[in-house]
Amino acid sequence: MTSSTSGPTSTSKRRASRGDPPRSTAAGVALPASVARGVRILGFDPGTVATGYGLVRFEAGTLRLERCGVWRPGTDCTLAEKLRMLLAAASELIEACRPDAISVETVFAARNVSSTVKLAHARGVLLAAAAASGLPVFEYEPRLVKKALVGYGQAEKTQVRSMVLSLLARQRERIPLDAADALAVAICHIHAAPVRA
Repeated sequence: MTSSTSGPTSTSKRRASRGDPPRSTAAGVALPASVARGVRILGFDPGTVATGYGLVRFEAGTLRLERCGVWRPGTDCTLAEKLRMLLAAASELIEACRPDAISVETVFAARNVSSTVKLAHARGVLLAAAAASGLPVFEYEPRLVKKALVGYGQAEKTQVRSMVLSLLARQRERIPLDAADALAVAICHIHAAPVRA
């Protein structure tokens, strides 16, 4: 399995009051002030071809990228082998990072039923690895991730990725495309944390 990773970066954002929903701004998205200081969230964007992951920290109004990357099983691997590799990689990452919470994107209804089923398999493996760690696990629908980042549940994936790159601008060139989606899921949880806590 191949993997690409990125290191730390940060960007400061103005705070929002506890009752306010996330608000899009020219510079990015305002993050809730009531989020616990120093919270670290690990996000996963599941897939059998490529699975993105991203670890972010939110502390004192600053969103920091701690780690991100993409796992790509070999194209000659069977589905079972891909899932085994994904389970091992996810378990190792979770143990190494020990985040405060893990967020995973739910399955969307794709036109290709076979692709949807494979995606569900990958997601199940990630949920199993997360549950085995004993850490809190949260799930978010794609439309909720889009709304949290862009303010619109029907936004295009390119818009979501652009917002992630804007929020983590200092090292945007080091964020793989598939990792941006995972970071979006992690950031979405930071917005939802006051509600889900």
